[in-house]
Amino acid sequence: MMGGRDHFMVGGRITWDFWRMTEEENDWGNKLLMLPEVKNMSTLVIEASPYDSIDIAIPYPTYFHPSRKEQVLKLRTQKRPYLFSFVGAPRPNIGTSIRDLIIHQCQRSKRCALLQCDKSSNKKKNNDCYSAGRVMKLFSRSVFCLQPQGDSYTRRSTFDAILGGCIPVFFHPGSAYVQYEWHLPREYGEYSVFVGEEEVRTGRGDVLERRLGEHIQSRGKFKYI
Repeated sequence: MMGGRDHFMVGGRITWDFWRMTEEENDWGNKLLMLPEVKNMSTLVIEASPYDSIDIAIPYPTYFHPSRKEQVLKLRTQKRPYLFSFVGAPRPNIGTSIRDLIIHQCQRSKRCALLQCDKSSNKKKNNDCYSAGRVMKLFSRSVFCLQPQGDSYTRRSTFDAILGGCIPVFFHPGSAYVQYEWHLPREYGEYSVFVGEEEVRTGRGDVLERRLGEHIQSRGKFKYI
């Protein structure tokens, strides 16, 4: 009677995986959210579309699964010798990606820690990026954690960093601010730093170290969430 409006569905992937625009079965994803039977359902996904009101973004499952509050407090009160850090791989196949620039700036800085990932599936066993302990240790030793876009707007790394007490640095509003409205404060300056992608592309010298160095003086204003 209500055409699906009284139902909701949970999808463990980003919304774009359910919006294949072609009839080619070999193309990525499927057409689930385009079916008449579900087009009015509320859909909980780990990344929502800013163009569709039925999508609701919920946080990614994280690497860190504490059993006691004390474990979170211990992680968040670690000494942080690094001003900023980045865990991730470049995206050479995405022309607009700023990841190469971020990796380059991190490599040049003595105040940045880099855990560069290799996306080759046959190297997972020797890849520290797949070690929950290694990733969380790095975040717990960094003041700021860089969260550029990857294959889509959002990253699980954002929530790993937040749990580790590391202040996330975003480069696109779609990575968090227009996504997790049920979970993150509306005043995004209370828990994060925003640096526009264009500033990274066109800024002189080591933009990230300079910008984040300015924020370190007001570190106390940021709230744990």
